Amino acid sequence: QRDYVWSAAKVVDLLDSLYKKWPIGVFYIWKTPNRQEKREAAIRRQVGAKIAEPFFASRVLRVREFLAQALGPPDPRAKLAAVDSALLLVRNFVLSRHPLYEVPAWARRFAPDQLELRAEQIALLNDDRLGRALDKLFVADRRTVMTRLVVHAVKEFRIALTRLHNDSTSITFSGLYRDPPPRPDARRRLRIVHGHNKDHRPDLKQLVWTITVSGDGAVPVHYNADDGNVTDDTTHIRTWQLLREISGRVDFLYVADCKLCTRANMGYIDAE
Repeated sequence: QRDYVWSAAKVVDLLDSLYKKWPIGVFYIWKTPNRQEKREAAIRRQVGAKIAEPFFASRVLRVREFLAQALGPPDPRAKLAAVDSALLLVRNFVLSRHPLYEVPAWARRFAPDQLELRAEQIALLNDDRLGRALDKLFVADRRTVMTRLVVHAVKEFRIALTRLHNDSTSITFSGLYRDPPPRPDARRRLRIVHGHNKDHRPDLKQLVWTITVSGDGAVPVHYNADDGNVTDDTTHIRTWQLLREISGRVDFLYVADCKLCTRANMGYIDAE
């Protein structure tokens, strides 16, 4: 802890005071007759959210089911299914947020059954295999996955969708980011371009990220990523339409900043 709390000069001063036999306080040292588990066992034993999470994610939120539908039939040649890798990455993001190359070491801290894996599957983990799972997830219909998950969570936990809060921000990139070639599946690529940068970096390119959460518990209900030069006022009609489909109603209170208040936006919502 001293490496984090104290500067190097303070550490030297402490050693100097010990050498000079100056009084510095009291150290408590004790020996317990109880058997203590080894360090490795203590690391593998996870408590709290880490124990409840596998049951919660797969059986309550049905994340595995929705991911499996999006990723399609498993490749019979694969020793580790893409849905297992994807679900492991979801868990890591929720619990720890390690970079991809550190996820295998993180997973080994758990008993395999806590991650819904077998010991031999844990041994198969590496950043290449996890990266290939992300490739499959990238070309999957992630919007449908998100919608199914949200609709299920709303019903499961009886989340009120009477008030929804919307906001946006910019995700800033450093680099040239020329327009990429068309995608093999013909789906449109997002364009990283200059726009109104909320990080106050007009010299850098960006994407626009929009999210809507419920007034009841701030549960994410909808998100969208747009080209970097999309303005906030043009995102609201599309967002409001999707929120109407998700909530199954038109009388929810839609809370947003002043960019909502254009003649086109207000007229559309009023007419609907």
